[in-house]
Amino acid sequence: MSDAAAKTRVKTPWYALVAAPLMLTGTQSLVPALPAMQDALSLTEAQIGLFTGAYFLPSIVLALPAGMLADRFGRRAVFVGGLAVFGLSGLIMTIWHDSFTFLLIARSVQGAAFAGVLPLTMTLIADARMGGDQVKGQSHRSVAMKVGETLGPAAGGALVLIAWFAPMALQVLALPLAAVAWRHVPTGRTTGSSIGQSLGVLVAAFKDLKFVLLQSVGFFRFFFKFGFLTFMPLLAVDEGILTIFETGIVLTVSAAAALVIAAVMTRLTIKRPASFLIGLNMVIVGLSLVWLGLADSAWMLISASVLFGLADSAASIIYSAVITQAVEDDMRATFVAANGAIRNLGKFAAPVGVGLLLLVLSIPTGFVILGIAAVLVGLAAPTLRSFDSLGRTTA
Repeated sequence: MSDAAAKTRVKTPWYALVAAPLMLTGTQSLVPALPAMQDALSLTEAQIGLFTGAYFLPSIVLALPAGMLADRFGRRAVFVGGLAVFGLSGLIMTIWHDSFTFLLIARSVQGAAFAGVLPLTMTLIADARMGGDQVKGQSHRSVAMKVGETLGPAAGGALVLIAWFAPMALQVLALPLAAVAWRHVPTGRTTGSSIGQSLGVLVAAFKDLKFVLLQSVGFFRFFFKFGFLTFMPLLAVDEGILTIFETGIVLTVSAAAALVIAAVMTRLTIKRPASFLIGLNMVIVGLSLVWLGLADSAWMLISASVLFGLADSAASIIYSAVITQAVEDDMRATFVAANGAIRNLGKFAAPVGVGLLLLVLSIPTGFVILGIAAVLVGLAAPTLRSFDSLGRTTA
């Protein structure tokens, strides 16, 4: 390998690493502001839920068209344009924060921008890092995301002390990033095909069962993750195991554990098959959820939460390395964007699906069932063996 090729392999685009956690300012950083927002605008719980859903619903619908545009016209226009819209939406909501209807509209527009930018952070890394070196590149992204997940709520909580709408100002940081990134982001590989032709290629790919199975893993991983994030605090508090404050600390520790495993994987050489590693970690995710359901003490709940964070992070990194290489380069943004829509569907479905389950079952029993489902997904991972060569790194 030439020196130039080696340099190409080791560079992970900085703008992708900055943009990925910046997108979390629309979710994790706003969580501490929701109770204050509810009081300030006299909102119901349903309206707060609508405000949250307005961010994810557009991403389910628009992620795929955004990916197609990135393949057709280049990465830079979609990536930078999405950052600009995201930042402007945050600025508008920060200034005109008194109308819930106006906030809801701006929030939906911002969700559309989120739909374009976040999947492209994976695609841009995949464009820059070649072959099995994907795991290290996607690990860098995961580290950045985990830092955002860990620090975002703290930053949002501090800004709420100034004003309930102050955490929205964090989103304005996307504007200077867009300006700087325009000079650095390559236009990217393009298909030269129409949007209709790209859609036809994607539909043809989904007729192959192996691609359906690969994409379904993305849905289930986020279904289990958001089931954990939504209902673990209720389990801890309702069962009298932890206080609300202590539960927040446990979530932070779980996120920190995920950050550690992501940082470690930036330096590892992965030699085991991707299907084995995804399956193993999904089984561990399932066992940790079962352990949560059986928890009757703080140490059981804490250990299960940490184990969940470790296994979910490892599965995420290997899976991201595979999904970004599963198709030809000129269809990468489209395929990754489709996966982004499917992941967001998992995020949206988890609170609803698990919530319905808990109408007839106790929370501990619900976690046991959720864990068993995750174990079954892990045991089905051998069906992904045709992608095994994509998840390995080289020395």
